[in-house]
Amino acid sequence: MTDLSSTASIWTIILAAGASSRFGSIKALAAWEGKTLLQSAIECAPDPEKIVVVIGAHIEPLKDAISDTIYVSVNENWEQGMGSSIASGVEFAASHGADVALIVPVDQPFVTSMHLLRLAEKARDEERFILTCDNSVTGPPAAIPSKCFPAAATLKAQGLKKVFDDYRTIEAANILCDADTPEELDRLKRKVKTDGK
Repeated sequence: MTDLSSTASIWTIILAAGASSRFGSIKALAAWEGKTLLQSAIECAPDPEKIVVVIGAHIEPLKDAISDTIYVSVNENWEQGMGSSIASGVEFAASHGADVALIVPVDQPFVTSMHLLRLAEKARDEERFILTCDNSVTGPPAAIPSKCFPAAATLKAQGLKKVFDDYRTIEAANILCDADTPEELDRLKRKVKTDGK
């Protein structure tokens, strides 16, 4: 597969604006494999120089945890839902000349750089919004080509599928596993130990 990161401007948007109310603490800073969930998400970005973390509910603790080399976008409307954070990140990426924006929730530790590059390649080639699919369940990580940025920037409470009905998918096992509670995160940690995810 062509290394798109060397031929296209691929921005990774990490969604970390939520209150983590079900988690009981700041989920982005929860421990995962010797690092935090936030650091794990940052490390899977195809281009380390084109990462923006969208924050909202926990601004100062997350700013303190993010390297100066990583961009930050503060979503003042984070309470509206994930859609508003996607819009915030897409607007930032678009203003920096992105060809493709990758949408990565902070609580999906099984996301890989290879999967994100596959999403980006398909989005650019087909000029369509691309979602991840696992056993008929679809969701982010996702890729949005620049052609779709204006529509993505209008998101508020609604999700991506409400705006983009003509989307495509890429199959990937386990990528959609997320952790809304500490118990779910512990389950994912056990999954790593038992079968390497």
